[in-house]
Amino acid sequence: RILRVLRMFGKFRMLLHAVQNSISPLLWACVLLFCMLYVASLVFLNGVSEYFALDVTETDVAETLQKYFGCLDGCMLSLFMCISGGLNWEVAAFALLKVHVAYGLLFVLFIASMML
Repeated sequence: RILRVLRMFGKFRMLLHAVQNSISPLLWACVLLFCMLYVASLVFLNGVSEYFALDVTETDVAETLQKYFGCLDGCMLSLFMCISGGLNWEVAAFALLKVHVAYGLLFVLFIASMML
């Protein structure tokens, strides 16, 4: 009986088959996204740590940098939030511009490449 019922839902079976076949590419896309976030986080974390080594005097920028780029997992989360709409990337970009213009431009380039 179950087989007869399933035959009636041919299009539903086809949809389930399509979802099943898309799981592997989805996992590889997530791995690629994680790797890109990890590498970018290492770059920005390095720049921010060098900035803090210079005895920062601007407390607002230092607080923003500490909040978004203070540790590796926080940096990865901030970058993911910036590309997914959970965080306004303008705030992070202006904070990184205070570190160095190159980090600000690299951040904008990262966001633009992830949005494509």
